[in-house]
Amino acid sequence: MDPELTIEADYEAMKQVVFNLLLNALEATRPGVRSPVRSHRAAFEAGHHVEDRGPGPAGKRGRLLAPLFTTKKNGTGLGWP
Repeated sequence: MDPELTIEADYEAMKQVVFNLLLNALEATRPGVRSPVRSHRAAFEAGHHVEDRGPGPAGKRGRLLAPLFTTKKNGTGLGWP
């Protein structure tokens, strides 16, 4: 990650967001397979990309953005409002 990359945000909330993204990628990816994490910045924007290499929700792609949809036993799902 770029050490010069800074943002103004609630520290604890952003820490939780990054933790959740990384945990999700790790849980979805088979042991021994890497999950790439990248950051980028341009003039007035910054972003992070967390990629999982998991199998995906077989047969359920149409429901991915449904509120509270999850394939995890104890998940809550994020969905799209």
